[in-house]
Amino acid sequence: MSETATHFAIFKWKEGAPVDALEKLFEEQEARILSEVPGIRSFTWGRNRSPFAKGYSHALLVIADDQAAIDRYRASDLRARTRPLFHEWREHDISADFGKL
Repeated sequence: MSETATHFAIFKWKEGAPVDALEKLFEEQEARILSEVPGIRSFTWGRNRSPFAKGYSHALLVIADDQAAIDRYRASDLRARTRPLFHEWREHDISADFGKL
């Protein structure tokens, strides 16, 4: 099995955030990322159901061939289209990229 790179993020939205619109942006990314960003193996998102969520209501997980693919995802037009609304309504987020070195 080849090594992979993983990116995850959790999001806490501001009060009054348009959650339905934000979820549509996640859906757009999910539907298009595999065909638009080479090296992305999977893109999964959803509502955080953990009892330890501390207000972080949504999470996403991206698995890629390598860190270069994660970097292409970050620089993609697809992600650029979602960024303004995410940034407008984001109270806080936490993300990490990891994989065995």
